[in-house]
Amino acid sequence: IDVAQVEKAKAFFANHSLNKNLRLIANDIYKVSPNEIGNFDLIILRDVIEHLPNQELFMHQLKCFMHSESVVFFGFPVWCNPFGGHQQICRNKWLSHTPWLHLLPNRLYKKALQLGGESASTIKALLDIKATGISLSRFESILHKEQYQILKHTHYFINPNYEIKFSLRPGIIPQYLQIPYLSDFYTTAMYYLIKKYSSKHYLFYNQKTVHFNYNYQNISAIHCCGLYNCFCLLHILSKCTTFALEIIFTAEITSYKLYNSNITHR
Repeated sequence: IDVAQVEKAKAFFANHSLNKNLRLIANDIYKVSPNEIGNFDLIILRDVIEHLPNQELFMHQLKCFMHSESVVFFGFPVWCNPFGGHQQICRNKWLSHTPWLHLLPNRLYKKALQLGGESASTIKALLDIKATGISLSRFESILHKEQYQILKHTHYFINPNYEIKFSLRPGIIPQYLQIPYLSDFYTTAMYYLIKKYSSKHYLFYNQKTVHFNYNYQNISAIHCCGLYNCFCLLHILSKCTTFALEIIFTAEITSYKLYNSNITHR
């Protein structure tokens, strides 16, 4: 997310009745201090982690923006899945429809992209993704190292994004097919809900819905998205004294709602 995109977002929300409660920032996370923007109850990173170099450092830095009960949502494509290299962005139809093409060694992959007539900028972008793509085992290893606990995770055989892109109905992989390492090759997306490790648990969930109940005067959320080190912060301050925060996991949508504040984000 660059500055121009943030300016477009500000223009889009200019006439919204709650636009005074919205704060949009495009910046490098390592250059932003918690003293400037505070800590957040909810942090959303969708299609972000697989684009970031030095993911261990990022996960360590992320904790600076969390308090003891902060919750983080991650959604990302697994590197070894058929299109984990984002080769679907290629203009060449053969390249864009070839599964696991990105798993070729760098030289062969680059040569295939060049022979397919891809631009230098596209080739660079795809090689950058190849350098930062992340597997399930690596992601969970980082979580363990940085002392995060997994509250919920969902393996998708058909990425929820594909419903919009390809009109494919999302599908969840049953637990008996969630085979370590092997499932990386057919898990097109992973959704995680995590928090810093704590002996206290305030989370109660079933298969479909996760509920949180807090009694804060203010609610704040961070929404991180984008392809590079820049990210967008969505900072919402609610004036209500109590509220219920609900995160709903379905095949079609991930959403969170702030009740009693007339704010809904999807």
